[in-house]
Amino acid sequence: ASVSYEKYLKLVEEVASLNSESWTNQHLLADAYETLGILKENLGQFDIARDYYQRCRSILEKRLKDSPVDSSSESDLAFVLSLIGSLDDDQNPEKAVETYSLSVKLLKSLVVRFPSVISYQANLAASLKGAGIARLNLQQKTEAKILFEEALSTQQQLHDNHPDQGDAEAGIGDILEKL
Repeated sequence: ASVSYEKYLKLVEEVASLNSESWTNQHLLADAYETLGILKENLGQFDIARDYYQRCRSILEKRLKDSPVDSSSESDLAFVLSLIGSLDDDQNPEKAVETYSLSVKLLKSLVVRFPSVISYQANLAASLKGAGIARLNLQQKTEAKILFEEALSTQQQLHDNHPDQGDAEAGIGDILEKL
């Protein structure tokens, strides 16, 4: 799968280079980088995954600089920041906290502006949980507990409004009990 996806990526890069100003081409390229990053992460190739995530991040940040009112790009950027944060949890928790904080900031803004979009709420809870784990890795239990409580609250609100979306509550609650 990796080899065929890398061939696909080369094709997308060629198309994107033909019209680098086209957001459609750039978005397709960002999606390809993100997907290949996930594939490489699943194969244990973390440095390669990080490189693809950073390429995706760069495209999305440029998009938001050029067009700041693009909720889809904000959501995509928040997701890729969360992926980068998860790579840093153990080896560089300070960097993970920084990256997760950017993700949380974007997602909180999206949740306020679009409260009915449940994926924003679910992703916010996941990013808060990730930031909490990074804080635990830094031995910052008080800060971690605050983040886990906020993640749990977000997840519970999501569950109250969408019962099929609340499965992560138990994991966050278990972590809080251990603190």
